[in-house]
Amino acid sequence: MAYLVENDLLADLPSSFLQQALNDGPDGPISFTVLAERASEKVDAILVQRVSVPVGSDEDGFLIAKEAARVFALETCYRRRGYFGDQNPWTDAAKAQEKKLTAIIEKNQPFAAGALNKKPSVSAITQAARTNSTILSA
Repeated sequence: MAYLVENDLLADLPSSFLQQALNDGPDGPISFTVLAERASEKVDAILVQRVSVPVGSDEDGFLIAKEAARVFALETCYRRRGYFGDQNPWTDAAKAQEKKLTAIIEKNQPFAAGALNKKPSVSAITQAARTNSTILSA
């Protein structure tokens, strides 16, 4: 099961670049489905050591798996176009995702959707306003 759809990449990659990456790779043309499956398989290959894969869309951790697959797919698109190492703007992000997934399987990081929330939550305790000292009765 692929964690991605084509629109997941288009926010970070022009459509024309995606089409060129799919058509002009060193191993010949591939479909978006193949690209998405390869990226998802890379995620699953790491996570299988701790969780059952593929991670379902209704399960905790799906957003983490999806984000990792998105980054791996973007890195692959640039590699297919001939951008390697420092020339590839997604290489560092892909390494960071691999490190994050490794931390998850080593149980150093939680595998839940809430783990993506980088901002602390805010709580508010509220009470009814006490602006009137008399109680109205009917």
